[in-house]
Amino acid sequence: MPGFFIPFLCAAVALSLVMGWLRWRGRVRPLDPWEPVDVLLVPGARVWIRAGEPVASPALARRVEAAVAAWHAGRTPRLLFTGGDTGAGTAEAVVAARHARELGVPDGAISVESTSQTTLENFREALGQVPHGARLAVLSDSYHVARSVGWAHRFRPDLTLVGVGAATPPARWLRGALRELPGLLCLLFSGGCRAAGR
Repeated sequence: MPGFFIPFLCAAVALSLVMGWLRWRGRVRPLDPWEPVDVLLVPGARVWIRAGEPVASPALARRVEAAVAAWHAGRTPRLLFTGGDTGAGTAEAVVAARHARELGVPDGAISVESTSQTTLENFREALGQVPHGARLAVLSDSYHVARSVGWAHRFRPDLTLVGVGAATPPARWLRGALRELPGLLCLLFSGGCRAAGR
């Protein structure tokens, strides 16, 4: 038990400090996640192959399903899915958009960015589709939100930003949070090096 608890606690404290630092530096502006936004952006996650067909991994499915729920609740008129082909033969954004359509979102409410390979590239490539001064929500796994919002602010400081965390199983959160730490350090201290990991 202590072997699990200590890394979990360290990751939780580190992410809390980073999120506080981002708010203090103006990288996250106060905005109720339930308040409507102009665009809801969903960073990519791994695509799996099942029976020869590309399908959303649990991480990508979580993000898409949370975004679709927000769309059905009227919190945004537009979903923007990001992520290119990272080895499955199909872009993550394409698989995400297909899953959203299966859940009842029409084509007119969906946009995709299908060339990016990393979190940094997700935002560098996708944010050109977001109007100037828009309200943008970034929805990802809870451990991934701080870095996602940080990159969004770095590329588009004109946007009003909010990070929304999809519910993440505790064991997955721990693994993801520990993996996020190098990427967060990259974001905070390097001035723009390539994002570490997905």
